[in-house]
Amino acid sequence: MTQENNPVVADWPAESGHYKTVQILVGNSPYLRFGQTSTDMFTKETHGGILKRFLELNQIPFDLEGYYDRVPERKGKGYELVGAGLCDVDTVNRRASFYSYSKGYEIMINPGHVASIRRLQPEWKLEVEQ
Repeated sequence: MTQENNPVVADWPAESGHYKTVQILVGNSPYLRFGQTSTDMFTKETHGGILKRFLELNQIPFDLEGYYDRVPERKGKGYELVGAGLCDVDTVNRRASFYSYSKGYEIMINPGHVASIRRLQPEWKLEVEQ
């Protein structure tokens, strides 16, 4: 991995809003990544695009899947997409509420992964909506 071999655990958005999010494991380390802009559910940015950006920035090799929308495979050598969905982020109060799923990857938010992030970043109040 690059970014000095120690990427940040979560790339919390600078502004409050609704974001697409992906949950990734690299080895046993959890990572949380968000879409680049706050949006409603109909954004053009895909969960696959968010995952691809993370993998490219960290020089993690991946293969593509899909016919029209070529996105990284859910699991590759050294990484695994373990959850994806939406998140309401309140940056002022450091709160985040995770919900929904990724239509493209057919995967939901992973509560265990959120719990791992919560342990690593206790200053954030994280919840998973059912």
